[in-house]
Amino acid sequence: MGYWVWEIQSDCVRWSENIEALRDRHPEILGRTFEESLAIVHPEDRDFVKENILQAVQNKSDYNIEFRVPWPDGNIHWINGRGQILKGEDQKAVRMLSLGVDISDRKQVEEQLRLAYEEMERRVQERTIELIRSNQTLQTEITERKRVEKEILEISQKEQRRFGSQLHDEVCQELMGIMLLAKVLTQKMEREGAPEAIELKGISELIDKSVTHAREMARGLYPVELEGTSLMRSLRALALRTQDLFMISCEFHCPKPIVIDDNNIATHLYRIAQEGVNNAIRHGKASQIQIGLLEDQGEVSLSVKDNGVGIIQSIQKPRGIGLNIMKYRARMIEGSLTLEANQPQGVILKCVLKTPFLERREVS
Repeated sequence: MGYWVWEIQSDCVRWSENIEALRDRHPEILGRTFEESLAIVHPEDRDFVKENILQAVQNKSDYNIEFRVPWPDGNIHWINGRGQILKGEDQKAVRMLSLGVDISDRKQVEEQLRLAYEEMERRVQERTIELIRSNQTLQTEITERKRVEKEILEISQKEQRRFGSQLHDEVCQELMGIMLLAKVLTQKMEREGAPEAIELKGISELIDKSVTHAREMARGLYPVELEGTSLMRSLRALALRTQDLFMISCEFHCPKPIVIDDNNIATHLYRIAQEGVNNAIRHGKASQIQIGLLEDQGEVSLSVKDNGVGIIQSIQKPRGIGLNIMKYRARMIEGSLTLEANQPQGVILKCVLKTPFLERREVS
């Protein structure tokens, strides 16, 4: 983790001492102007980084991006950069404080997961060919595939639970400690009249935001018991977290209480909604999302509607890990998953299943 400060009007860039470990470069050869500083960014990501930073300056807003940095040893590292604009008395942007965190380990895990799911998909295709050639083993192979899918989901749940717990109990606590130390040092520097106090205060605020984001991520990763009315409350909380984290409109619509006393079914529905919301933001670039939970004519339907860029892949031939997992979850609870265009723009993701497990009763 390291930070850098850009004095916008004089175009002077200053780096923290520990940025050397993050960039694997000696501070003396790091850029002293904004354009020079972009040289450490991977050439393919340079325009993207420049555009986001300049847009943040123009709009006087924060930025949060991920980009690659080539190291002298030939390795490529991923950096999560967060920036905050400081304004002068005339409300013009005068300084940018930026915090960089090496997230290469996380990116490596994501790539391993992608390769693992591609391998799983390839094996499933091979099994499908075998099933066509031999009808006698059809039922056996279907049963085996369901067992594998269930096992994969159980492993995924376990890893999410472990990662969420570590994120909350370890990373958040460490960041809190850093933030408290930074605040104490800020107060000391303010008493001494040090000019760097305002910069340190800005860094403390960035760390505080990181703690909040990490805690929200931990809540989303750590599964909870969802029997009864908990699914409705959890979906409503998901909508509120999405609004706070991504600064978009996200609403939960459930006109009448729907009680699900099967935690397995409720958990699968929640995870489908969670993945649908993530896809709408990451891939659909949506600014408005509505999560719906409805019961009608013996069926319960969970929907995620957005106003994003629209359908970019087929539900019949999904390529993404997330869509595959949602299809598996729907099958595990004997439901159907559909993806269709939303008018005038966007996507409607819907999971529908029969409701023999529902109980109708008044809910306070």
